[in-house]
Amino acid sequence: MQEVEIHADHTIIFEGKTSPPREDRISFIVQISNYPKADVNLFFREERVEIIANNYPVSSEVIEYLKKKEAPKLKEVSTEIRDEISNIHSFLSDCTTRVLSIIKYHLSYIDISEQLFAIKSRHWRIPGLDWKYLPSTLSAVIASHVIPLFDTKTCEEVQKSLNEGIFPLVGMRHLHRAKNESLPHYKWIDATIAAELAIKEVLIRAQPVLEPLINEVPSPPLTKLYGSILESYLGERSPFLKVIDNGVKIRNRLLHKPTLVMVDRQEAIEYVDNIEGAIFHLLSLLYPTNKLWKLWVERFPDFPISLEQY
Repeated sequence: MQEVEIHADHTIIFEGKTSPPREDRISFIVQISNYPKADVNLFFREERVEIIANNYPVSSEVIEYLKKKEAPKLKEVSTEIRDEISNIHSFLSDCTTRVLSIIKYHLSYIDISEQLFAIKSRHWRIPGLDWKYLPSTLSAVIASHVIPLFDTKTCEEVQKSLNEGIFPLVGMRHLHRAKNESLPHYKWIDATIAAELAIKEVLIRAQPVLEPLINEVPSPPLTKLYGSILESYLGERSPFLKVIDNGVKIRNRLLHKPTLVMVDRQEAIEYVDNIEGAIFHLLSLLYPTNKLWKLWVERFPDFPISLEQY
């Protein structure tokens, strides 16, 4: 193992205008489990966070990879190297999250976004040498937020939805909160809430007579709602049943044993994407002639719904 220096700049994401502290720079020291200590400097006036770790240990294999002028892409290297670099990124994110989350929630800085921060730059160097860019693992840990062009076709479908009185499900607000959440723990919980609210609202829209039953009686398991109950009232089961079943189990452990359960970032992102798929499947059953959901599906060729039937 060899120690290297790590430096990162992150942008604080504000939703409004918070009066910054008078100090131009506020500094903290963060220690995360077995990682080295990091200096975390906040520059509120610049909306910036700086993270410095001067003795981060990395393997000789990672050193050799990082030193190459034309290094292969991360997806082309060994799992060990990829995981080690991913851990550096996670370390830098966790340092920033720990500081900003305390300020946001314990000091009531409500204008700091739930997302907290965005990555501006991350670099490494062997002490005494020049700084080099730290390869990003975002290609492996990122959600595919592909937005359709606002062309004539899209505008026509939006207008059609307005004419037909179609409006978004309440659960989709939780879905988008899950998309924007930076912490896998809360991302998972919000996505599961979105799934619960969405199936109930779709069943009520499809069969208004069910509203008192759904709202007043304890709900059956989510797998029942997306399985046999959905099939009974809207003709087919969700193709995401296994994902939902596993997601509920993990959500329950997160709620009841929050300090014992760790959620992988990529797994959480994929879970949110699958819950989005489950909700759009519900919309395809509820509004089979509406094409806005179809525009979403067209962006995901592996989506388990056949477009030919609609």
